[in-house]
Amino acid sequence: MSDKEQNKLDMYDAVLSLLSDNKEIVSNIPALVSSISRFRKVVDEIRREERTISSEAFEITIRTSKLKDDLIFSLVPVASGLFNFAKENGDLRLKEKCRITQSHFVRMLDRDLLEKAEILRSLAKDHLLKLKKYGINAQKLSEVQAKMTSFRNSLGNKVASFVSTDTMTPLQELFNEADRILSKYMDNYVESLNGSYAEFYDEYLWTRDIENQDAVKVMMELEEENESEE
Repeated sequence: MSDKEQNKLDMYDAVLSLLSDNKEIVSNIPALVSSISRFRKVVDEIRREERTISSEAFEITIRTSKLKDDLIFSLVPVASGLFNFAKENGDLRLKEKCRITQSHFVRMLDRDLLEKAEILRSLAKDHLLKLKKYGINAQKLSEVQAKMTSFRNSLGNKVASFVSTDTMTPLQELFNEADRILSKYMDNYVESLNGSYAEFYDEYLWTRDIENQDAVKVMMELEEENESEE
């Protein structure tokens, strides 16, 4: 959920809380009571959808992390074997290319890790016949290739789970429905109470504007930070 959506959801909660605290006033308009019920159901659906999205994103992150670990564990013996081969044969250039430990792999960015994995796999393939005594064979390189592919594919899934598309998501549709109920029905019904319950109406308007107030607050805080840095 984006910050904008979270601010909007906070506003929804504040509106529902205000209306719940003023049931006696709200009950004067049965249509408003009905609209509130519909609105609350949509807000509950938004929360369920958000929990589902968060759970799926978490599972993808965990799966990607495991695949990254699997790739690293398969690369360590390849890098070590190449390093020892280069050291024993006095190949300083190859030695420097393979001077890398597990901790170095772990600290790499995902893209850099995949690039390094391909370099090591290619180097090992070029010297494959001479690397048998170092525990490197065609099967191990095939395993590295398979784990590279799995990790690369998982990164694609991870990005897809966080990047929005042109197609409206179920969550966006729910927010649109909540906004429609608010603006088309609830706002108008509450406005009709203005004459008899002016204070309640003013409080409702203030609550409806919470998401804009939060945006202004953030902008003011950023401006203050910039001024302090200057």
